[in-house]
Amino acid sequence: MSERKHKKSSGASKAKGAAKSSSKGAGYLARRAQRGDGQGETVPRSACYEDIASNPKPMESILVDSDGVSPVAFLRLKVSMCQADSDDTVGTVLFDVRAPDDGQENSPTTAQLSYELPQEALGAMCTAHIEFRADEEIPQFRMIERFWFGDTLLRDIRMDFGFCIAGSVNTASITYDWPPLHDDLRQEILDNPNKVMCDSLYFNKELLFMQHKSVFTYRLPRADDDDDAAPT
Repeated sequence: MSERKHKKSSGASKAKGAAKSSSKGAGYLARRAQRGDGQGETVPRSACYEDIASNPKPMESILVDSDGVSPVAFLRLKVSMCQADSDDTVGTVLFDVRAPDDGQENSPTTAQLSYELPQEALGAMCTAHIEFRADEEIPQFRMIERFWFGDTLLRDIRMDFGFCIAGSVNTASITYDWPPLHDDLRQEILDNPNKVMCDSLYFNKELLFMQHKSVFTYRLPRADDDDDAAPT
């Protein structure tokens, strides 16, 4: 995987009630860090950034249960293909997922989702735009995202969002491409829908505090492909 660009910007520095999230023991991250493995280790190594980053296989289980609470609320995720021979010009929008307008805590990327994309997206250079709100202070927000076909790693993306102020709304974007796909592997992926899995894992420093899975299908063009693709 070749990462081309990675940009981050922050919104408002603080919102009402932001100080409350940093009070002693009040925040989710503080409570999460206190959950040990029963053997004197505050954060189990199986849920640490370096151990997960060096794990050569897909995640087989959920390592963290946020109990429906998270210090991050994702507001928007937009992924577009780049035009040929350019990593700056946005082409076809593959999907544009937004949080609901009713104030629910669920975000577009915390539930397990299924995406159906055109076959041209398989192996294409893409740009992802992410918008999220930090509901408490996050000293070092990091992400690992991996795409798998069985045990074959297709794409490995790392992002470091840095320090996030409590109550702030932040945006980030990244442009990336795929490693070369052999024709046999590409055809096998096209012949097997719902077999490309994505592990998305979110950390504060070493601490894993949220994860989710997504499923991808790549298909032949259809008559209604003028419409933006959307998750099902």
